[in-house]
Amino acid sequence: MINLFERYTANEVDLEHSLLRSGYTYQTVVLEDNGYLPNHIISPLRFFLGEHIDQKKTPLFFNDLKVPYFWEIKGNNQQAEIFDGYKKKAIINYSQRKEDYRSIASVEWLNDEGRTRSVQLYNKFGKCFGKQTYSDGDLALTTYFDDQQREVILYYHVTKIIELNYQGKVFTFSDTLDFILFFIEASGLDVSQIVYNSLGLPFFISNKLQELAPSASYDHCLFWQEQSKVIPENMKYLMASKNSGTKKIIVQNWREFLNIKAQVAKDIEIPVQYLGFIFDFKKEAKRENRALILTHSDEILHLEELARLLPQINFQVAAYTEMSPKLLSMEKQTNIELYPNINDQDLESLIQVSDLYLDINGGAEVGGIIRKSFDYNLLGFGFIETQHDSKYTIPSNVFPGSEYKAMASLIKNLTRNEKIYQEAVANQQQFAGQSTLRDYKRILK
Repeated sequence: MINLFERYTANEVDLEHSLLRSGYTYQTVVLEDNGYLPNHIISPLRFFLGEHIDQKKTPLFFNDLKVPYFWEIKGNNQQAEIFDGYKKKAIINYSQRKEDYRSIASVEWLNDEGRTRSVQLYNKFGKCFGKQTYSDGDLALTTYFDDQQREVILYYHVTKIIELNYQGKVFTFSDTLDFILFFIEASGLDVSQIVYNSLGLPFFISNKLQELAPSASYDHCLFWQEQSKVIPENMKYLMASKNSGTKKIIVQNWREFLNIKAQVAKDIEIPVQYLGFIFDFKKEAKRENRALILTHSDEILHLEELARLLPQINFQVAAYTEMSPKLLSMEKQTNIELYPNINDQDLESLIQVSDLYLDINGGAEVGGIIRKSFDYNLLGFGFIETQHDSKYTIPSNVFPGSEYKAMASLIKNLTRNEKIYQEAVANQQQFAGQSTLRDYKRILK
């Protein structure tokens, strides 16, 4: 019994958590391993490399990378670079985990023309566990090493062949599907029940398992998390198949569910049902009249105008960095408070006392703040021009920048009393797909 995911992103984390909360304690298997997967997960790389989980070891800090004497490493919050005098020799890419600070995920080594010649891959224990080799700018070979730096897995990208050194033997696979099937057999995983969320490789694995064992009683379930205008061909195949190992199709977006139901016949072989996520909110929604904005930019659309239109709202603008004179000048308005150079603990304190999140800053989203504010039950608003993640904000709370007065009017109406505010938060939870333990028990029985 396994969860079979191609990647491990927010969707997979939310699905895994919802299943666990419902009592489905399946082993999670992730096919794409970047070296930073949580310890409880199994991956083909982790299994064959024999990765040793060491709680005491941490990722390699960018400035701790060993380089030749007199070479220099220069870093900022986005990435670091390695120089030999004025000649750039490599680019250091950081881990994207929220708890990491300038930790190395990979080192991209450059040739004399400044093109990538190879990439060293680092894991969360500070080990170089893989290397990518380029030929004329194209990825040619990826090699993965065990703790003794012995070659274990080799991906030949031109021929698509995979070589595996396992238990003193060399195994050759013509494609990734055959390699994953060998991993399933070697690991002894119970695949009678599989939860998967992709019509890519996990779908083909489910189908191949049934094909190889036609008499097996597989009970696989597709959790569809994407959005499409027309039903994907692989899903149509499942719906029409009488012999598939997949017995349920569950759609996790309500609008996508309605879209699919409108296109399918009533006599499909596999039922299509809706089931969202079980979110565990970190605080109760409470009307505080405090709006939070987290930014790396001083371009915050219509902040001063909103502050003037909503004098009863305290606007808290926070940044992990220094603030520009332009942004600092906005504090002249009495209901705008600025918090430069915050840390994670400072942000936590600000979220705790806020009831609104305004997604109105220019530039990239900072620190996954949209999902974080949702988890803390902050009611979200945004402008079309600045919105970073639409999944957690009701469309009626998102406006064109030119309609900032309409946004201010809505905020005023939704925060004028506790009952209206609580109803708005409940609608936001429903829009994001909040389901209950009872829903999971009923659908997955």
